[in-house]
Amino acid sequence: MDHLKHARLHRGDQHGDESNKQKRTSLTFRPSSKSRSSDTASPRAQAQQPPRVKIDLLIESPPLVFYGSTRQSTGALLSGRIIIGVQSPHDEVQVASLSMQLRGIITVKKSVSKDCPHCQQRANELQKWDLMKEPKTVKKGDEIEFPLSYLFDGGLPATVTDAPLGAIQYFLDLSARTVAGEETKVRRELKIQRAIPAGPDRTAIRIFPPTNLAGRCVMPNVIHPIGAFPIELILSGVVDKRDKAVVRWRLRKVMWRIEEQSRMVSHACPKHADKVGGPDKGRKHEDVHTIGSGEMKEGWKTDFDTAGGEITLQFEANLTASKRPVCDTDTEGGFFLSHSLIIETIVSEERSTSAKRVDDIQSTGAARILRMSFAMPVTNREGMGISWDEEIPPMYREVPASPPVYPKFSGAATETSVMEDYRGGFEWENDTNSPRPGSGERPIRNSSGRDSGDCLPSDLPPSYRSHDAFPPLDQLRDHEDPAFDGSGPGPGTITERARARGQWTLDELEVEPPQSFLRRNETDRTNEPEDISVGQHGPSEAGRT
Repeated sequence: MDHLKHARLHRGDQHGDESNKQKRTSLTFRPSSKSRSSDTASPRAQAQQPPRVKIDLLIESPPLVFYGSTRQSTGALLSGRIIIGVQSPHDEVQVASLSMQLRGIITVKKSVSKDCPHCQQRANELQKWDLMKEPKTVKKGDEIEFPLSYLFDGGLPATVTDAPLGAIQYFLDLSARTVAGEETKVRRELKIQRAIPAGPDRTAIRIFPPTNLAGRCVMPNVIHPIGAFPIELILSGVVDKRDKAVVRWRLRKVMWRIEEQSRMVSHACPKHADKVGGPDKGRKHEDVHTIGSGEMKEGWKTDFDTAGGEITLQFEANLTASKRPVCDTDTEGGFFLSHSLIIETIVSEERSTSAKRVDDIQSTGAARILRMSFAMPVTNREGMGISWDEEIPPMYREVPASPPVYPKFSGAATETSVMEDYRGGFEWENDTNSPRPGSGERPIRNSSGRDSGDCLPSDLPPSYRSHDAFPPLDQLRDHEDPAFDGSGPGPGTITERARARGQWTLDELEVEPPQSFLRRNETDRTNEPEDISVGQHGPSEAGRT
């Protein structure tokens, strides 16, 4: 009976053994991977091969910075070169086309559909270039260069990467295609910053009814992600003198913080537009977090004696770098970033029973929280850079006018007159300005030894010709050295420039008179007695005139 009960079991075992034998047989006859032809490469192996075309992008312009707000900025200039070469170990390559795109991409971190890339990113094409219209052959060692230049509009938003709700990025995408159909792509990210120049400090006033308290805050017009900035807070109206009592407020604590508010509208792609109610609708997301804070319990000045009383406080605030603060941004697509400075002060009330005596003033236990909020733009530092339009040289039409010309006066004589340089000597024939007898004035002699007609005051120091050490030039020419032939500059020559000077010229001072003349002059002066007369201004030699 056992063989009848277990017949199906035995049959199953036999069938199982046969199936196992067939499996082993099929495994033995399966072709191995080594038997495949080595000539045919897999698509993955083809993808791992290095591309034939080598693309290099060199940026030659300074960092891209928008100076000023979106309404004032003139943009940023991008310039560089695109270099096409051959990737080793290839010898040459035929490039059929080369194109480049400049795109701005907005990434949404809270998209309508988490797994849809079209809902997460929106691309905006700013510019497209077709750099090569016909095929070109590039050999190993040779390169083809293309210039790159583009002016970014100053109204574009700056690059944002650390915002909690989204990001804004700019990319340059280059694509080269060979004749064989091989495509090489290169992507370069461009970082654009915005720098608003610092201006004068701004002042904001807040009042707190029903009390007489008023807060005045002095702060810079912009702040930067790195570095501290000063804040000055003045509370006025802290003393209120009434008919039967005096009420005043005492500052107990000051707290400040800087908040970053961000808003983002996530749009849906056409495939998921039904989730938001239509293609032109989206979901709005908001986020507020603190990027800097601090508090103070002392360090201010209290003055209850002035009219109304005043409390003055100065402190420094800064942004926490670990919080990754982001500069202000506002786009048309719904991406908005702003910052606010919030100051909260706690004041306690004190009251006296008499308006004349302040010694018995006591705290009433009442307190108030004064909260002030101010818009605080965050921007990058301006540094030493300037806008691109201030760096370029002026155009031909912008060159200023030449220096002014001499005015033309009316009249026939003046219109035909010509201005020339005078190169002659100063020989005066008019003798009306001769020195007056007994005045002590000495005349001015020209290059020929004659009186020029002009007189010098007698109180001036004596000149080199006061002692008549050298004779006039015409006498020197009569006593020239016979060894000198007069062909060049020598003892008896005079230039036109020297003739134009008054009294002794430089050439006359350098002339060495003949020795015979000097000996004769010394003999004459020894035999003649000196006649010295005393005048009003001191002694003077006779016969000088």
